[in-house]
Amino acid sequence: MYSQPLFHNFTGVIPDAVCDIIVAEGESLQQRKGTVYSDDQFKVDKSMRVTDVGFWDEWHWVNGLMTHYMAMANRSFWQYELVVSQGVQYGSYGVGHFYDWHHDTFSEPMVDSSSGNQTRLNRFLSASLLLSDENTYSGGELCFMDQEGRTYTVEGGRTKGSIVVFPSSLRHKVTPVDNGTRHSCVSWILGVVD
Repeated sequence: MYSQPLFHNFTGVIPDAVCDIIVAEGESLQQRKGTVYSDDQFKVDKSMRVTDVGFWDEWHWVNGLMTHYMAMANRSFWQYELVVSQGVQYGSYGVGHFYDWHHDTFSEPMVDSSSGNQTRLNRFLSASLLLSDENTYSGGELCFMDQEGRTYTVEGGRTKGSIVVFPSSLRHKVTPVDNGTRHSCVSWILGVVD
């Protein structure tokens, strides 16, 4: 019987020089404290998440790069009907920074009325692009949890230039960084909720 993977890792597909350009552009973004979505609002919760983030919209070239790999993984494994990208979040995890167990879907779908309809959208696919060399930081592991509570660390997930794609409903976390800085980007693609 065929079973879908929890996640797919495109190990080291983005060249180091491109990763370095993304970090340089990301560090020039206006940074703010990472938030969590709780009680129908985004808020800072240092017991759940400590990281600094900046954002690029869906038209930024990094989003195009990430969306390409997300579409490849979706075509191969999940075949979701995807509608629109939500842009890119650039993140820096310094010493002690982390993001505890969470999923990327919204508790209530977003309503898009731009087409004249009341289309309900939610995140279907997420991706994380690692921008740091694995020898420049410790900790900061991307981990996943399946429905039975088993946890997984991504093989090759610490390789600079790797893009890990996964269903947005999958619980995941970034463990605390022990030293150095972990730079990454995350992106999401939304689909229509019935």
